Amino acid sequence: MDTTAEPDVTTLISGFDQLAERFVAGLFARFAALSGASVELENLRTSLAAEGTSLPTLMFEIVLVVALVAGVPVQIRRASSPI
Repeated sequence: MDTTAEPDVTTLISGFDQLAERFVAGLFARFAALSGASVELENLRTSLAAEGTSLPTLMFEIVLVVALVAGVPVQIRRASSPI
């Protein structure tokens, strides 16, 4: 009777079991983080209100800055291209 394969199979199954446990623990951690997101969003809204701005205004400002920064290389390429 060949028993050399039994420890290898046990080790393999043990590795899969540990992987599954870590995966499940990671899922629970992510769900816990998602459940705390509403509290964080409320804190953000409160902070923005204390500073006299709103979330749509902040988002508009971010989009504007990103568009300006992204437009710089386009303008440089356009200015440096030969006519």
